[in-house]
Amino acid sequence: MGTSSTAGSGKIVFSVPDVYGNSVILREGSWEHIERRHRELRGRQHDVKDAINSPDGKRLSTERDTCVCYETFGAQGIRVLVEYTGKSHEAGTERGKVITAYPPSAGYGSKVGPLTLLGKANAGTE
Repeated sequence: MGTSSTAGSGKIVFSVPDVYGNSVILREGSWEHIERRHRELRGRQHDVKDAINSPDGKRLSTERDTCVCYETFGAQGIRVLVEYTGKSHEAGTERGKVITAYPPSAGYGSKVGPLTLLGKANAGTE
């Protein structure tokens, strides 16, 4: 989960409610980090928003108890790591910021736990 010193700094690129109603922001420094480290995500801010607002699943960070990795599936799938101000993100009482985003391909994701299905991915499984 290492990020550059400028990640998370600068102007707000967007603010979007997450699946629980928390406000999550993406700052210029984080977006620059994402585009620099994960070139395949260039120009995909809309997909980052969708992963936060309407994820197929989530994984809790194994390093920080205030971080959640939201995920969408499919050929254009994406994982977005959000850090919250506290541990109550499911209650909708926290604020969050995007730390990074990356494709869910081999070599990524060793610092997140098992998948919990959410939203449309979980529809009909109860």
